[in-house]
Amino acid sequence: MTETGVVAIIGMVATVIGAVAGPVVTTRADKSKAENERAEQRRQEQVELLAQTLTALKRYSQMQFAYLRIIAQLPREQVREFVKERIDSEPMKELWTFQREAASNISRAQITIRDERISSALEQLDDELAFASEELEAELNAREEELHLAAARVAYVERKQDDFTQAILELELAARAVLASDLK
Repeated sequence: MTETGVVAIIGMVATVIGAVAGPVVTTRADKSKAENERAEQRRQEQVELLAQTLTALKRYSQMQFAYLRIIAQLPREQVREFVKERIDSEPMKELWTFQREAASNISRAQITIRDERISSALEQLDDELAFASEELEAELNAREEELHLAAARVAYVERKQDDFTQAILELELAARAVLASDLK
């Protein structure tokens, strides 16, 4: 692994540590205190794991840089032999194992952070949908009340129209009766 690769991994670990240790994701008001404490404990465990990973990565990268400095000082003929000896050595095997574990730890932490962000976004969306649903229900109730009032007005107008039609019929009958009595 080159110095640039190690610096890139250290940068990724630092980014993940910053994201995990950053502001705590706000939770819904109805979540219990125990759930919040468990989430905080998981974050702390992730921060500790990533901090340990970063510390170990620094230690192993220092070992790699020491090997590179030694290789740079060796004559060309001895470099191949030195590398062969070191590749099969126990510290180098530990280094390769550690690098795989570090990559796995970083990946798990990134997935956890992404899951928490998705979960937070879903909770926020759920809250917004609940609020929109409440607003829509209130609007529907208001419209329903308006429809009931309009129906009551229509019924009132129809009754008045029937009363008016009845009054006209009675006037017409009365007028015919008066005309009939005048004609006799």
